[in-house]
Amino acid sequence: MSFFAVLLALVIEQFKPLPRDNWVHHLLVSWVGWTGRNFDAGRDRHAWVVWGVSVLAPGVLLAAVYLGIHHWSLLLALAFDVAVLYLTLGFRQFSHYYTDIRDALERG
Repeated sequence: MSFFAVLLALVIEQFKPLPRDNWVHHLLVSWVGWTGRNFDAGRDRHAWVVWGVSVLAPGVLLAAVYLGIHHWSLLLALAFDVAVLYLTLGFRQFSHYYTDIRDALERG
């Protein structure tokens, strides 16, 4: 199912790309900044704490939501996967070369 989630997220991204400065990006930057200010006191082990709070906590939360959705419906779980991938990966900010190549191939 993860293959289809990535495939669908890529297809949606090609038809409706998120702008470079979108609300998800601002939310994630704010979250990481907040965790850095509140959990990092300058030592190496504090960086691990910040990483755990910034990355692992939302990851565990999303996994729990996914498992709950998956329990009820596989299609809703797939839609949730696609939505998370579409909102967080931001393919467009790295895919300008892909778009140029695709356009050149279409022109022949």
